[in-house]
Amino acid sequence: GKMRHACEVCGALFRKACEVTRHRRIHTGEKPFACEKCGRRFTWSNSLARHRRIHTGESKPFQCGDCGHRFRNVISFRRHQRTHTGVNLYACEDCGKKFSLSHDLTRHRRIHTGERPFSCRDCGMTFRLKQHLRRHQKTHEGEAPFRCDHCGRLFMHKRSLRIHVRNHTGERPYACDFCDQRFLRSDNLTRHRRIHTGERPFGCERCGKRFSCSHHLTQHRRSCTMTAPFTCTLCGQMFGKKSDSLGYHQQLH
Repeated sequence: GKMRHACEVCGALFRKACEVTRHRRIHTGEKPFACEKCGRRFTWSNSLARHRRIHTGESKPFQCGDCGHRFRNVISFRRHQRTHTGVNLYACEDCGKKFSLSHDLTRHRRIHTGERPFSCRDCGMTFRLKQHLRRHQKTHEGEAPFRCDHCGRLFMHKRSLRIHVRNHTGERPYACDFCDQRFLRSDNLTRHRRIHTGERPFGCERCGKRFSCSHHLTQHRRSCTMTAPFTCTLCGQMFGKKSDSLGYHQQLH
């Protein structure tokens, strides 16, 4: 459906009138959902439901039998259990970092691919990790303490506000020592420096071709049809170059 309903305060568009009503609470500060145990109020019903678990004891139902530590979900629980066993089964093919759960490897690989699968329903911002989305959503609930004086946007952390303010002031504190370009963030500078140094840290495991950006490697992988002639005798993973990728991979075993 078309975005027919507009917020009269900021102009944000929504498909349904009820979505505008819910969105408006960001501007009005209305918190219609109250906890019957402690009286704390919330903008969203799901925030109240999450808060209620504190009183019911359901917030961390999974307990480790080795150390007694408790966890909110089974994924965190299983990840923790691996710290007692020391098992790390999954290795990142871009950087070699190892993980005890495939879920953790999938999440880590988004650093290399740039994927941001989690989207805020209120403002459309996207995030790499679900916990980053949850932290961001608190800004809509009025729980974020740091406000931008230029645009009013709220932040959970002072560092995030400081980086954001540079968009308004034009400050670029990170300077390239090879040319006169300056950058907003240190990771942008690191990526830019590879133009000068020729560094290509991301390699294709099929053909051995290397790239300066993980995004370029991801694009290349979609079209690379070369079969990998060299196989790791320990796990069966295949590689395009025996001396480079395979050698590094076997060190991980």
